[in-house]
Amino acid sequence: MRYIFLISFVLTNFVTWSQHTLTAIIADANNHQPLEFVDVFNTKKYTATNGDGRFEFTTLKDSVSFHRLGYQKISYKISDFQLDTLFLTASVENLATVRLADKTLY
Repeated sequence: MRYIFLISFVLTNFVTWSQHTLTAIIADANNHQPLEFVDVFNTKKYTATNGDGRFEFTTLKDSVSFHRLGYQKISYKISDFQLDTLFLTASVENLATVRLADKTLY
């Protein structure tokens, strides 16, 4: 009986130690306002920030990425992630010239 308890205790701790949990707030780098709906993901899991820019992400993988439309995507190794607030920088994309013509298309 003791051996079963010992084996289950060791296996439970092994699985628990291999998981990583990240908790932080994601904000805009310019105005420091929290960003809602920022994608927090890796190859196995996905979550998004809430209305306060907060998220909690638990994973077995060693990296995590952050992305929102209109902002630059950034990635971190979990061992390097030491932040409580993460700032995303807005990305500007110029669109090609659009020409409007008074033509019937069909």
